[in-house]
Amino acid sequence: MKLAVCAIARNEASYIVEWIAYYKALGFDEIFVYDNVSDDGTSEWLAALDKVGEINREHWPRLANIPPQRSAYEHFIAHHGRRFDWALICDLDEFLVCDTSVRDFILQGMKARPDVKAFGVPWLIFGADGQEEQRPGLVIERFTNCKAEVDKTIKSLFSPRHAMRMRTHICDLIQGEYLTSAYEQPLWSDVIPIEIENATFGHATMHHYYTKSREEWVRRRTNPKADRGEISFSNVKRFDQYKSLPERREVAPEILSIVKYIHEELTNLVTHHRFADLKPELIYYSSTDIVLIVPGADSTTPVRVTFEDGIEDVYYPNKDSAQGLVYWVGHRFAPNGRLFKASVVGSLHVMDSAVANILDPMIKLDNLLAYLPTYEEAIYVATLRACGSEDDFRAVRAKIQPERFIQFKEYADVWRGILAAADGASPLVPTDVQRSMLDKHLTNFLKPYCQL
Repeated sequence: MKLAVCAIARNEASYIVEWIAYYKALGFDEIFVYDNVSDDGTSEWLAALDKVGEINREHWPRLANIPPQRSAYEHFIAHHGRRFDWALICDLDEFLVCDTSVRDFILQGMKARPDVKAFGVPWLIFGADGQEEQRPGLVIERFTNCKAEVDKTIKSLFSPRHAMRMRTHICDLIQGEYLTSAYEQPLWSDVIPIEIENATFGHATMHHYYTKSREEWVRRRTNPKADRGEISFSNVKRFDQYKSLPERREVAPEILSIVKYIHEELTNLVTHHRFADLKPELIYYSSTDIVLIVPGADSTTPVRVTFEDGIEDVYYPNKDSAQGLVYWVGHRFAPNGRLFKASVVGSLHVMDSAVANILDPMIKLDNLLAYLPTYEEAIYVATLRACGSEDDFRAVRAKIQPERFIQFKEYADVWRGILAAADGASPLVPTDVQRSMLDKHLTNFLKPYCQL
């Protein structure tokens, strides 16, 4: 019997490794996480764990008017479902708890009702244990305060080969029947189709760590909800209803011990991976180019670049320079003011263009001369833009001679004319082609030397 678990994640850096470790401890064969473009380090963790073969990560940006959660689940069923006998789809705050093992729970259900193809497992909702701030430790260890009875709301453990689609909580079966976790036929609610009226503890429950601490609740409620096409936010005032709940339940000590061990192993795999300490550096950017280097990288080192609109791609060093390997992101994803982040796949270190884009024009020019010394168009533009003052002009003049521009003679002619005008000759009168180029790139300091 082959088992898979699937979830969608956004900004779950504090919890993602624990959730993965838990389902590994339960014996699930493969774990699928759809990455809804996080900005808190979750994406880097997922990319790294995918790199070392511990999970399957799918990049899953939000599209206009399409709920990313349901579309992710449909993708899982369509593209991966047939490889598994049973699959669980749940959230990152939901932990399946069975009387014995997951496989035994399924086998006993099949014994009771041979045609079963899905189980509706009820929520058991956990609250805050009176905790106001986030504390160190695992979620399943920090919170033991729960309701006395299971909720009517269910999550589904099902046979993906017999399911048409997933509706977040329930699936549409092509054939076969649903059972409750007590191996009974469910009495479905007439009002809310994800609820069953005869929910009991049965042989399995879904521990739903609904609030966690107040600090975590508030932070989470300000994240866009993944089950909506539009961006919406949950009510932050609901927390007080779950601040203290009447019952106490703990995860079995043997499971907790295994989870802690796997959690440490996964953390070590990522933090001691051969790419773990590598971080991209931005050396040049323009409307058509992003150029990165990674000190210590080799030709097999992948870099993941993600833009603010969710577009993502992975690059390998594709240019050899005198100073080392260079990563180039070209016209298709050229920034044009767009923010982006870059990280080595397997590393948690992120280069954020919101910080890196403060590159000084002179530094840009120096980087081009060092790493891409024959990229004449970029050097020409950088030359003009670096001349912001008389001191800058003198520094650039010492670096750039007209003879440097071999392939594009017009660049040499423009720079030669500017230098001559600066030495007292008549202002440069550019050709029509040169004029259009100068209009875009000439600094205020250089304008007196050009008759535009």
